[in-house]
Amino acid sequence: MRRVIRFAVALGLASAAAVSGPAAADPAPIRAPAQVSLVSVMPVVWNGEVWTARESPALRQNPNQNYWMATPENVFVDDQQRLHLIGRQVGGRWFAASVNTVRNDYSYGTYRFVVETPMGNLDPNAAVGLFTYNQDVLPSRQESDVELSRWGQPDIGAANAQWVVQPWTEPGHVVHFNVPPSSPMTYEFTWRPKAVTFRARLGSSPTGKVINSWKSTKALPGAAQPGTQVFINLWFRKGLAPYSQTSQEVVLDSFTYTPR
Repeated sequence: MRRVIRFAVALGLASAAAVSGPAAADPAPIRAPAQVSLVSVMPVVWNGEVWTARESPALRQNPNQNYWMATPENVFVDDQQRLHLIGRQVGGRWFAASVNTVRNDYSYGTYRFVVETPMGNLDPNAAVGLFTYNQDVLPSRQESDVELSRWGQPDIGAANAQWVVQPWTEPGHVVHFNVPPSSPMTYEFTWRPKAVTFRARLGSSPTGKVINSWKSTKALPGAAQPGTQVFINLWFRKGLAPYSQTSQEVVLDSFTYTPR
């Protein structure tokens, strides 16, 4: 049985809703203006950071017009210090899960996410986002994204991952690729003033084999500015139920940020 640990007692306010959501299986990614989340009732301490969980049980919000729930059944840290996000059905409604850092001074450097859940474990309608976000910076939102999904494609061999630099509507801002369906993965991006470099590595080591990389000097999140946070979310394509009609879960071993 999972053991929930290290939850803060105080209430916290969730940051502005993240709005990324390219959907490779559709004619174009779905995106809309940012919306402010409702109150988050469950901050979480993980990897030495305080993260607030997103709560919007009655109003659909982006990405992809999902409902969001912040409870210990949806977001928790286990006794091995792994972060769990669970999208599940409650009262006939499917809820997504999201956390973001309280810290908002992220800048140039390397962002590394170790994802224990293999892609093959996720329903084709489930999507995982790992990204930076600044609600006050337009049009990029300072947003570099790792997005993991088959975007509704039932074929296990369909493209299941993509790198994105917002705004995704600009040519050359989205790169699709495949990762093995059965392997834990490390995803990282290095943000510098004149380039952003993405890498996908096999396993959990920061020196693991790189199976895909992309360096962009044209698609950039812009010059670093105050207010940038880190977000992690698990949501459903177009707000639809998973094909399997079963709860979806993503487990992260760690997140690290190394300043430039």
